Amino acid sequence: MEDTRKLGFWETVRQNTHLNKFGTSFISIVAQIKGPLTEDLVRKATHLLFNQQPLLRARIEKKLDSYEFKLDRKFSDIPFKIIKKNSPSQYRKIIEQELSIPPETDHYLWRIIFLQGNNTANEHEVLFFFHHSIADGSIIYFIRDLLNYCHQLSDGEKISSTEFPLISYVENRLAKKLLWKDYVKNLNDYHFIPQIEKWHYATNTPLGTRITHGLYHEIAMTQINLLRESCRRENVTLNSAFAAALLLSGYKNNIHKGPLSILTFVNLREYCAPPVPKDYLGCYVSSVLTKHDIKENNLWKIARDYQKQLHDAIPKVLFTPYEFPQAELKKFSIANPLGMLSKSENTKEQETFNVDFCITNLGHVDIPDTYGPFQLNNFYFGTSRQAGDIGIIANIISLHQKMFMCFGYVEPLIDKTFAATLIDTMMEELK
Repeated sequence: MEDTRKLGFWETVRQNTHLNKFGTSFISIVAQIKGPLTEDLVRKATHLLFNQQPLLRARIEKKLDSYEFKLDRKFSDIPFKIIKKNSPSQYRKIIEQELSIPPETDHYLWRIIFLQGNNTANEHEVLFFFHHSIADGSIIYFIRDLLNYCHQLSDGEKISSTEFPLISYVENRLAKKLLWKDYVKNLNDYHFIPQIEKWHYATNTPLGTRITHGLYHEIAMTQINLLRESCRRENVTLNSAFAAALLLSGYKNNIHKGPLSILTFVNLREYCAPPVPKDYLGCYVSSVLTKHDIKENNLWKIARDYQKQLHDAIPKVLFTPYEFPQAELKKFSIANPLGMLSKSENTKEQETFNVDFCITNLGHVDIPDTYGPFQLNNFYFGTSRQAGDIGIIANIISLHQKMFMCFGYVEPLIDKTFAATLIDTMMEELK
């Protein structure tokens, strides 16, 4: 098996952001598991996944004109921490702390924390943190496979896992490969509504001193089904309703005057030839930025506008180039693609968000909730937002009979009370 490969466009953007913006986009996931889970089981199951998934064995090396994955890590190189659980919400504080400690990418790209509950309650959390170049929505299947291995190991089964091949980056696997010059032309040809004003920070502090917080919400499937019926009547998707509720909350809470912006992450696995399996860890996503000149309190009108803009934009700006100049990419940011990401030298401009909101919705994922003696009760994911480029990011997934939502924001760029007000307004709109 090959032990190196070049990073693609999207992976390189993630690495540049990680290095230059204090770990921005570093992924956190938490799986609450009920059952007789032990440190030994978690360690052995994760080791099996380490042997199966090539990018878990990677670090990133800087070359003269590119970055490369180097697959030479041993499992003992991956930080593995055990913490005794003392409260149901303890994982939230741990995530905040861990997202403020970006990994040194020339050593490792992920780490593990096992938050071990007592033997009476038998409720535990397993926390994973991934560099965004090696993970996307596939993280939920990573947890599924982890629990399958825990089940088999607890039953004393002999496990044989197939080692996945190291496959190329997403831009090299798209059915139609895009050149850099064509990508830049696509961006220049795609005109957004001008954004005269931007959302100003409440208080600015330097990179490394900011804290990424998560606001956690669950929605029962009964309520989701009611909302889904309303969406069918209005001819919009559930995702469009969520985006519209976020935008409407920004409008009602007057975050700024003028058009509101939202960034939407899109899964590119099915656009690849051949398609990338959903359980293969890697970064196979892209994003689309839309802007909305909201004039009235009308959720469905905003949802239809968002949905049309998104669908119109996908063939124009979703796909990224397989070749790219490193010097140009250093100026690129997903939150400001038209400007090649370079913020104005104006001090006031540096104290604003490039994008108001972001939504990354994994949709309904059909995986088991029970794995022998183990049950997956809750699952949340989020990312570090140190860069101060996006105001609030909604991370959404539906599992079993619940929808799990984690809204990420950075303090003190956004005041805690105001962030809670924004999300409460959004949730009220969905009701």
